[in-house]
Amino acid sequence: MKKRSFLCINILVILIVFIGCSKISKEESNNNLPINMKKGELFQVKSVGKFSSINGFKVEDGKFFFSGIKNDKWGFYALDLNSHSLEQRYSQVGEYDVFIPLNGRDAIYVDLDGRLFVRQNGNDRKIDEEIYGSYSPNILVSPDQKGILYTKGVRGESDLYRYMLDEDAPIKIKDKISKDAFFTFSYTTHWSNKSHCFIFDNREIYDSNGKLYDTIDATAAKWSPNDEMVAFIREPKILKNKQIFVGDWQSYIGTEFAVYNIDDKNDKTIYKNDIGLIDAIDNIQWSKDSSLVGLSVGKINRNTNGELENIDYEKIFIYSFKTKTGKEVGNMPYNFYEVLFDTYIYGSSIGKRDRVEIVEVFEDNRKIFDKPVILNSKDMFVISYEDTAYLINGRELIEINRAGESKKIIDLPWDISEMYFDSKTQQLIIIDKDYFLFVIKM
Repeated sequence: MKKRSFLCINILVILIVFIGCSKISKEESNNNLPINMKKGELFQVKSVGKFSSINGFKVEDGKFFFSGIKNDKWGFYALDLNSHSLEQRYSQVGEYDVFIPLNGRDAIYVDLDGRLFVRQNGNDRKIDEEIYGSYSPNILVSPDQKGILYTKGVRGESDLYRYMLDEDAPIKIKDKISKDAFFTFSYTTHWSNKSHCFIFDNREIYDSNGKLYDTIDATAAKWSPNDEMVAFIREPKILKNKQIFVGDWQSYIGTEFAVYNIDDKNDKTIYKNDIGLIDAIDNIQWSKDSSLVGLSVGKINRNTNGELENIDYEKIFIYSFKTKTGKEVGNMPYNFYEVLFDTYIYGSSIGKRDRVEIVEVFEDNRKIFDKPVILNSKDMFVISYEDTAYLINGRELIEINRAGESKKIIDLPWDISEMYFDSKTQQLIIIDKDYFLFVIKM
């Protein structure tokens, strides 16, 4: 769950919603593309030049998609990582309230009049109207980009809808959602990862047909990667004195961390902590194979108005479904962590950014990098693929394998702005502070 006041890195993603669309145009290809790029060699992509801003969107199937400003004009671009040819997909700023690129040249957008459109095969089709939100329209696209959840109407008079791109019309899921559910829609509504199930308001679980399946009493929830479970912080039975405001989002301090099993509709508490548990900044994390789940734990400090001041993080709790046991990994004073290789966890302090610490969960072997760099809003400090991970420590590009061994690949000549990895071409995409783009064959 992402909290707007705490994750400044979300700006990388938010910027994309202000992009409009126009005719497709081709940029020059890179005539200097090497025939046989050597592994570990830094190579500049000449076709990506003269940008005064670049924000990566995603890497997919040999293409790097990004938004950028060139000659004082916004555009959305696709870089072919084989030919290094650059293609402008969309342009024109300010014509839309939200614009979400999909696969190919398709898109979903809400115009300035609150009308929802889907663009497919070059044709725009109106889906609905009166699409509003507290800051921007309440709309969530499923991970496979085939489904949309949105609210229709103003706060207090809003209904929840679902629309699948292969269906003729949207279906109403719920009448008159609460004012709080409308306000926190982007925080408390979650598509599943593989199917089209979803959780609404951190409480109601819906199946892939949009029917209510079950409910949980959660203050925060996160699907497992295989969609078989939901990890959540259980809402306290007594709410008095447990209310907390995380930025502009209202929640409650719980004491139980639980897992809900989708198939048998049962949940069980796997961890208790009387100090209190909240999910302020994506504290609930799963391993990619769904075998581990955990969260960061620390003393929660509120001011007199009930607003979160800070959390004094102390440890990370990890639960293994293979062994059905949990473990507290101590001396982890970090407000961000992820599971790496289904074997390690790593933590770092976003505010301080003083170190990244990688810890083997059940052996407690530790490796510290003292000058970590935020890579992008999705991968944060470490990019991993299969048995290899990459991070940047200062200006050193580091490779780490599943055995926990690390080695330096290259010393970069400058500080980076962003870094991404394409699994199809096995290339790292690196953008420097002057918005020049480089690739490294891995």
